[in-house]
Amino acid sequence: MKKLVVIIATVVAVSGIAAHAVTRFVVNQEFKNGVKKVIKDYSASIVAVKYTVSGNPQLAQFGINPNQNVSSAGIVISDDVIVTRSPDNTGQMAFMMQGQRDQQSGPKNYKVLLSDGKLLDADFLIKDKDFSLTFLKVKKESLQKEQVKLTPLNYTTSAKAEAGDFALALRRMSENLGSAPSASLVIIESEITKPIKAYGAMIGWELAPIFDLTGALIGFATTYQTGETGVQLSVQSFQTLLVPSETLKPIFEKAKEATPQSNVEEETEEEEEENVEEEED
Repeated sequence: MKKLVVIIATVVAVSGIAAHAVTRFVVNQEFKNGVKKVIKDYSASIVAVKYTVSGNPQLAQFGINPNQNVSSAGIVISDDVIVTRSPDNTGQMAFMMQGQRDQQSGPKNYKVLLSDGKLLDADFLIKDKDFSLTFLKVKKESLQKEQVKLTPLNYTTSAKAEAGDFALALRRMSENLGSAPSASLVIIESEITKPIKAYGAMIGWELAPIFDLTGALIGFATTYQTGETGVQLSVQSFQTLLVPSETLKPIFEKAKEATPQSNVEEETEEEEEENVEEEED
């Protein structure tokens, strides 16, 4: 009887290990296939955006260059329109917080860097404050000069997702690493219904499209202004979320119809008033 129990226990244990191994193989294979697909099908739509931000001139007395060159991820959403994270909320430039940013001028000299090293000139279009997005229009003459045709990402549909799902965030490595496309694993941790429909996930600060393991677009990793006030920084708190593409679609469409303003992002009167109020506080 004891031998029979041992045999049964051994069979169950081996079966459990085998099932676990098969599950791992299936998940790993699905992940591997997903990575290959999103890189092959969508990496042409991922670019880098470069610009200059003017800081407080008084920083120069501390040996800090007040003019900082910044690079962030961008996504092509039409033949000549790029979306990127708004510079004032990326967390990349500490001097831009706590009154260190020159409030008289916004980011300037926008450039779009392609994976092949070509650099395109772009103009500022509009910003969406709630989702911390900035839209740029690549200059027609720059596209013609470099003989470039951009590849837009189709954002018109949103694949369904739920907490516990695996997903893929598509980005590019730095320019120093050849701007190689990179797809990283994302675990959807929560489902949010208020004040917007979104998903919680550890994604990072960079703007990125998020796909399910079959290669279908779920949405975009960006931030949403929660309305909470930071303790140390006199700015409203932003939370990084996975926002379904169907939520951002109207904003993208509006940006595509906007008229280029210039190569310098000027603050609106409303933003200037908010900055003045923050400085007074």
